[in-house]
Amino acid sequence: MKIGLLLCDHVRDELQPEHGDYPEMFEQLFKTVQNDIKWDTYAIIEHEFPSTLSGYDAWLISGSRHCISDNLDWMQKLSNLLLLLIEQNQKLIGVCFGHQIIAQTLGGRVDTSRKGWGIGIATNSVLTTQAWQQPKMNTFNLVVSHKDQIIEKPKKAEIIAGSLFCENYLLQYGNQILTIQGHPEFSKSYIEALMSIRKVQYPKDTYLNAQQSLKLPCDHIQISKWIINFILME
Repeated sequence: MKIGLLLCDHVRDELQPEHGDYPEMFEQLFKTVQNDIKWDTYAIIEHEFPSTLSGYDAWLISGSRHCISDNLDWMQKLSNLLLLLIEQNQKLIGVCFGHQIIAQTLGGRVDTSRKGWGIGIATNSVLTTQAWQQPKMNTFNLVVSHKDQIIEKPKKAEIIAGSLFCENYLLQYGNQILTIQGHPEFSKSYIEALMSIRKVQYPKDTYLNAQQSLKLPCDHIQISKWIINFILME
């Protein structure tokens, strides 16, 4: 299997010695499920775009510290690339920012949530079960770090899982696109370190509750299995 990673950010410099950068996080995560995946990384945030779109089983769009409302030049170019990939019927996987920019590109609306920051580990309920959702789970826990959400999903998107805090958490667009608000690639130690650095940005109660949430088990391996199953689905 070959995946093109469209990288929309980097891990902060001070955290990279211990936690690595995002490409390494994704590679290590998916290696636990399927160890023969080849990755090509394109640093979209640095205007590095693929010269060819052929030969990939899927494209994964990463998270970012940037908001879609920042309206940076590379974001518009990424949206144009996504439309081209969709037109070519290529599989797309969106994570956090990737989840949001796919939705906005396809007619949804993304904005800062009135519910505030989602940080720590979030629990979401599965609303509908598809063939690729093996192993089956009624609920799952996953690391999150976001203040924006998909406020209105695109018409063609189906909600697979969500919560009162984040209704449009896991979306499927037919057999072509799967996107998730959470971060299966984030470890508990990484999100704890990131939250500590960003502590001043969060309301005190939000931060304390997020710290408590890190005691929950995390279903990142199971979610990565779902993603691989979706990619392999005809």
